[in-house]
Amino acid sequence: MKKLITCLLFFSSLTLFSCKYSWWQAFNHGDDVDERINSSSSSITEIEAPTVSNTSNFSFIAISDVHFGRGNQEVEDFINEIKKISPAPDFCICLGDIVEHGIKSEFSDYNDFVEKIKSVVTSEKVYTVIGNHDLFNDGWDYFERMIYPYTSLFHFTIGNYSFYFTDSASGSLGPKQLKTIKSAMRADSTRNKIFCTHYPVYGSADSFDSYYSLQNPEETALLLTLLEDTNTRLYLSGHIHNYHKNKLSRNLTEYVTDGYLDKYKFLLVTINGDDNSVKNISF
Repeated sequence: MKKLITCLLFFSSLTLFSCKYSWWQAFNHGDDVDERINSSSSSITEIEAPTVSNTSNFSFIAISDVHFGRGNQEVEDFINEIKKISPAPDFCICLGDIVEHGIKSEFSDYNDFVEKIKSVVTSEKVYTVIGNHDLFNDGWDYFERMIYPYTSLFHFTIGNYSFYFTDSASGSLGPKQLKTIKSAMRADSTRNKIFCTHYPVYGSADSFDSYYSLQNPEETALLLTLLEDTNTRLYLSGHIHNYHKNKLSRNLTEYVTDGYLDKYKFLLVTINGDDNSVKNISF
């Protein structure tokens, strides 16, 4: 009985004190990702790549877990920090959990935020991955209608780098999406790949962070084999709100971004030929 009470108190404390731990997340890793993929497209949506002055040498910023609807996003401090970067980054990637409760006004606030980011990146482009909080209530309906590029599975190529943006918001890629990604990546002759999604592969060695990583071990093994076989260089994710760098294979490194709202940090990713560098920046 004492153990049961202790467990209940523990999960309650997680729910109260951390946005990444909620009853919905703790007990539901629903596989409705297949329904979302079907509703938008049965294949990867090819979108226009950001315009960069040099396709062999460019940079972008990556943020995650902005959570509009909770807390103070310190937008001006963030924008001012980006302005200090020289040369200016070319575009921005947001790795999910853009809202807290999945309500329409939060998505509108995020779009206002996006407009400010556009003013300080050279291509005026922001690309958004879906996260688990973005599904709450009617979140998927709003995400699909309001958030560019209006899908949760998309792709573009810049020079020798091919970017894949995927939907892991339910804790899994799901069999249909994984099959689609596998087909596209194996047919893609671009030399290097970057994989962007909300859930980490592993996160950290912390036992609770590992719960908030991809939940299907077989799927994870298949994905890692695919990423290694297709020369994927970076796996960019968020969700656990803590920065981690994990060497997944000889050429593949996972970077888990700090939570924007919790840590007020973002990643600056620089591509130089086939090489890349990643810097964690505070604001």
